[in-house]
Amino acid sequence: DFDVFLCHHGVDKQAVKQIGQQLKQHGILPWLDEWELRPGMPWQSALEEQIKKIKAVAVFVGKHGIGPWQDAELSAFLRQFVKRASPVIPVILPDCQQTPELPPFLEGMTWVDFRVSAPDPMERLIWGITGQKEDVESQTGAETTLDELYLSANEAFHLGEWDEAQKKFAAIMAIRSDFKDVRAKLSDT
Repeated sequence: DFDVFLCHHGVDKQAVKQIGQQLKQHGILPWLDEWELRPGMPWQSALEEQIKKIKAVAVFVGKHGIGPWQDAELSAFLRQFVKRASPVIPVILPDCQQTPELPPFLEGMTWVDFRVSAPDPMERLIWGITGQKEDVESQTGAETTLDELYLSANEAFHLGEWDEAQKKFAAIMAIRSDFKDVRAKLSDT
């Protein structure tokens, strides 16, 4: 299962993809339309499926504000997430010159601001997604290579730490795009 849905305006896609790649390097599995929607298949049903089961949503706001499809996604997420008490995390992208005007339902949420370096916005985003406040750099600093990440995932697997192993194997597959066939086989089991 995915850890976070990356809700964004289409014009902010590149910045959101970069943040998504960084999340993958930290063992967080993001859902991004471009990465997960199969061409030629109805996207609305895939989106509805994720809204029902995904653990968190990060709502990205850039200099162009909230997009029209993003607004529809937000409404659906809010209805589900209020029931489940799941986090809805407003994320301000670096290209925002001013603090953006957030929709009323997001104003009361604590946001993550990528325009600043302290507190570290990636650490704050991961905390919002996982609910665990940690020093992300010290946690993942030792796992800088795929080999180290694999060894760590394998160890978690053998210790029965299934969620941790799955996250680390997912991070490996995210980093190595040539592992997509393996990802498909794993999702079928």
